[in-house]
Amino acid sequence: MRPLKLTMNNFGPFIKEQIDFTQITNNQLFLISGKTGSGKTMIFDAMVYALFGEASTKDRDKGDLRSHFANRNEALKISFEFKLGKEIFRVERQGKFTKEGNKTETPGHLTVYRKINNDYELIESTIKDGNKFIKERLGVNADQFRQLFILPQGEFKKFLVSSSLEKQQILRTLFNSQRFEVIQNTLKENVDQVRQQIDDLYRKLQDNWGDVNDFNDEHLQALKNIDVNQTKRIIEAIKSFEQQANDMLTQLSHNKNNHEKILDQHLKILEEQKAISQNYKKLSEHENQYNKLLERKDEIAKVKQYLNEINEVKLLSQYMKQHRSVSKKLSDNQKKIEEATNTTKLQEKRIQEYEEKLNSLEEQSEYYKDIETFLTENKLFFKNIDSYQQAYKNINKLKEKINVLKNEQNEIDSKIEVLTLNMKDKELNYEIINDFNNDIYQLKDQERHITQEIEENSQRENLIDLLSKEKKRLEEVNKKLEEDFKHTQTNLLNLDFNNYEKLVTTLQQQVTIGDTCPICGNEVTDLGEHIDIDQMKEDQFKQEQIAKQLSELQEKKGKLLNSIDNINQELPKLAQSNKTTEDIQNLKSKRENLEARLKKQKQHNQFIEKQKEEQEKLVNKQRKIETDLLNFKHQFKSEETKINDFETTTEYTDIEQFKESYQSHQHDLEQYSKQLNDTKDHVKEEKQQLELTQNNIKYLNDTFESLQKEKQELNEQISNEMSRVGFETQQEIDEAIDKTKYQSRYEQQVQNYEREKQSLEGIIHNLKEELKNKERLDLIEVEETYQKSKQQFNEIVEKYNHHTYKVEFNNQKFKEIKAIVNQLNNELQNQTEMIHLSDVITGKNATKLKLENYVLIHYLTQILSQANKRLSVMTGERYRLVRKQSVSQGYSGLEINVFDAHSNKERHISTLSGGETFQASLALALGLSEVVQQESGGIALESIFIDEGFGTLDQETLDTALDTLINLQSTGRLVGIISHVSELKQRIPLILQVTSSQRESYTKLIKQ
Repeated sequence: MRPLKLTMNNFGPFIKEQIDFTQITNNQLFLISGKTGSGKTMIFDAMVYALFGEASTKDRDKGDLRSHFANRNEALKISFEFKLGKEIFRVERQGKFTKEGNKTETPGHLTVYRKINNDYELIESTIKDGNKFIKERLGVNADQFRQLFILPQGEFKKFLVSSSLEKQQILRTLFNSQRFEVIQNTLKENVDQVRQQIDDLYRKLQDNWGDVNDFNDEHLQALKNIDVNQTKRIIEAIKSFEQQANDMLTQLSHNKNNHEKILDQHLKILEEQKAISQNYKKLSEHENQYNKLLERKDEIAKVKQYLNEINEVKLLSQYMKQHRSVSKKLSDNQKKIEEATNTTKLQEKRIQEYEEKLNSLEEQSEYYKDIETFLTENKLFFKNIDSYQQAYKNINKLKEKINVLKNEQNEIDSKIEVLTLNMKDKELNYEIINDFNNDIYQLKDQERHITQEIEENSQRENLIDLLSKEKKRLEEVNKKLEEDFKHTQTNLLNLDFNNYEKLVTTLQQQVTIGDTCPICGNEVTDLGEHIDIDQMKEDQFKQEQIAKQLSELQEKKGKLLNSIDNINQELPKLAQSNKTTEDIQNLKSKRENLEARLKKQKQHNQFIEKQKEEQEKLVNKQRKIETDLLNFKHQFKSEETKINDFETTTEYTDIEQFKESYQSHQHDLEQYSKQLNDTKDHVKEEKQQLELTQNNIKYLNDTFESLQKEKQELNEQISNEMSRVGFETQQEIDEAIDKTKYQSRYEQQVQNYEREKQSLEGIIHNLKEELKNKERLDLIEVEETYQKSKQQFNEIVEKYNHHTYKVEFNNQKFKEIKAIVNQLNNELQNQTEMIHLSDVITGKNATKLKLENYVLIHYLTQILSQANKRLSVMTGERYRLVRKQSVSQGYSGLEINVFDAHSNKERHISTLSGGETFQASLALALGLSEVVQQESGGIALESIFIDEGFGTLDQETLDTALDTLINLQSTGRLVGIISHVSELKQRIPLILQVTSSQRESYTKLIKQ
């Protein structure tokens, strides 16, 4: 990513400021310079805030980024244009704030644009989607961006000197290593589940083994005491249980079969005796029923006689019945003929009435044809009646609108004429405004330089005064040194007291009383004379104190000389000037005069711009009126044509009259058509009904003749049958016929009697045959014998079933036990590798490293490898960063030591000097940046910014660090540095100068 343009509004000390990074060509190394608090770091904050909504350091709250001098109704806004690969984007972010007088907070917003064909096209317009898009396109989050692009103030050496735990937090954020911790925890949970599953299986195995039935066998009871962990012994013991169960089942099954045969024999005898006893009972019952049936013999004979009489009169009864039916049909037929004749007369009358009405309607047909023609010709007008009705309304409104627009047009023409006269001989002049701004800027610059010269002149006078004082103090120190030096001109200054004491002892051994002393030349009268050791010790102490004072004075003198040298070096740098505050005041007066003229010219330009804007508005309004006039006239013509068509065709000028007339004609025509069609239908229908009625009369007459003939034939048949039977009167016939109604009952009585008699005779015969030659025993004794046998058999079956249930229960338990053992032996043994893997990645290994920590060590090793490439060059192959090797629990292995090639030993990073720490921090930061770049999908790092840190370097180290950054520049990366080191201004040709006033700051690119 490469910045192109940064615009800051109400951001920190910048009220309205824009930085154009495109002026930095050829990947130049540039310096961001300015006083403390001028807002240099805020430039970095603005970039990070635009992209992520955060500051460049975590310690700075994003809520404090808004300028305290901003208008209370204006928001913090950042516009950041940057190049990413071959694409150019612009991000505009506005911070949330509360307007003056409002209680509700104005929300922030974010928009992201992509440059396509020299135009910016909107991509995202919400904060959530915009943040997501930026993060995906950059390939990094805010923390990674700080490590990749910006090395912030106060955090520069944070990674170098941080503890292992702190590095773990930084690295896990940059490389998203939390996912390995998730894997580690997931695997641990799975292993815990596996171990719990194993415990559950053994517990289940114990329960099943305890539930197995031992059949009260001592050997089996002993086998049940086997520990469930001995799965092989349990599987072998199951065979003993199965063998014992089968032996007992065989014995019980044999007993059951024997008793079952005995029970079947007793049951067979019991059933035979029950059948014999039942047959004797049935025989007695049926013989009694047969005797009672024979008692009805005479009654049945009398019924048979009645049936013979009924059969004789049966044919005569049938003829009489037919005669009554034919007589009734003749009567009904006569009535129908009379009704049909009356109906015919009525139908003929209705037909005559409908035909007269039809003739009357047909005489009106010509009138209604004219109505139909009117309706057909005007159907379209009636269908669109609302449109024509609206046309009458619209044409009046359009006349009014056209008149209003013409009046407005005249008024606008007058206003345009007045504006043209007002702007006559008046022109816009922006060049003079630029000239005024340039002159004002130069005057401000002169004021700033004169102010700086006055300050430097004051500093020069202060330094001259300080130089005089330091020289005076130096003279005093020199004088004191000379005085003290005179007191030290003795041989004792070069004499070591211990050697002196030894020398005295030696002399005492060499000389005797009376000899001449080799030191003082006098006669030795006493070996202790002239040699006062204590006094000599006291003198030596005084000499040591004087020597100490001399050393302190020499040191003080050195400091004074250094101070005087520094002052002499600084004095030439401070310009000597005769400028005064009066000169500043004169420049200020000129500047204020220019500012007044600038303000007046701006007002003049604004007046002309306002007049032109008003004139342009009027011209646009006039064009709109002309367009509206054309539209209204076109509409008026269209409505007028529509009305003319309506009035010409319909011959009506009133819409409502036309509408009422049309609807009335339409209704009359519909009524006439309906009445005509209904009458024609009635005539047709009545003629059809008349024809049906006439056909029906003919059919009824034919039927009447047929029925009379049938009745005559029945009279002859009845007379013949009466003669045959011997009846002479109708009464005799009726009495005989009256008996026929009981025929069915008589026949049923005879049939039931004969059928029951025959059935009882057959049953009695069969029972006697079945009981022939069969012995009849005591049924109670046979029943008791069977019940005893059945009780014995049930007891044996109960034992057999109980044992069978135990066997089946055991078999089910054995099946479950074998399944559990197979699962323990086969399936769960496969989990051993997973358990071992879990132990390894959770730190239960030789190195005591967890999986995530191992991964972080891998990344740290890569970072150190990249960092050492630059650190070796910067330190002349002396220093190399190494990872501290140690084995401990937790997040260990991330501490950094430094290897010193001079001593061939590792030492703690804190033993480096300030300059060496900066070199190591810079190398480590660049190495971290490159590794994060590789792990982030190869994001293009076309720029990097470094905030502070160069003040701790000596000249040689500073040169080496700059060479490193220049090498970065040569690889195509834009490198920006924030620093107060004055040597950097001389070494770096391009400076982004940040100048601050009391309320706001400004930036300017200066090429040296």
